[in-house]
Amino acid sequence: AVMATPVELFHQVEQVSVIEDALRQKHNGWPVVMYDDHSESCPHFVGMVTRAQLLTLLSRRHFCDAPLLDEAGQRVDCSPSAQQNESESYFPAVTCDQIKLDAAMRTYMHRGQMFYNRGAIGAISGIAILEKLGLTDEDRAQFIDLGPFMNIAPLSVQVDCSVWKAYLYFRTMGLRHLPVVDKWNCVVGIITRKDFHSLNTKNDTDASYATACEDQGC
Repeated sequence: AVMATPVELFHQVEQVSVIEDALRQKHNGWPVVMYDDHSESCPHFVGMVTRAQLLTLLSRRHFCDAPLLDEAGQRVDCSPSAQQNESESYFPAVTCDQIKLDAAMRTYMHRGQMFYNRGAIGAISGIAILEKLGLTDEDRAQFIDLGPFMNIAPLSVQVDCSVWKAYLYFRTMGLRHLPVVDKWNCVVGIITRKDFHSLNTKNDTDASYATACEDQGC
């Protein structure tokens, strides 16, 4: 299989300490999952969140209440963003703070200020950035609601998708990561651009790729 498994996941309402540990790795994006009445066996895939978004949320200390627990003590991912009264509008009012936070996320990768260093790469830069955030033990015990900020419509593929079809998505859509889900929409793996290097697909010609893709029915 091309995909990497097991996958590091975030719950829609995740603890800061878990996010901090993940940011110390070299990954740039993470699937976000959520439990509900229809996903008792496994949390279903609801979105993707990027490193830039997480660092912005941490730097702004955009914390929320802890997630709820059911009668059995199991985690219930009912985020503040999902707790809307049925009488309220489907599109809730947006505050000025939310607009500023969204703008900070959109411009994060294009700024030379704050704690972003274009010259630093890899896990070392990730650790250095986290140290500059100055997170305390109290901060690490807090939670962040990823619901309002994650990509709620990311591209994903079924577990039985052909390798060539997945490669086609990367070639034509400029993807960095592609979640793999089963028929219950539970994340079972993730594919990155680096995963294709081991198969030498990047060195294939367009002609041979097109022929193989047609043979695979993609």
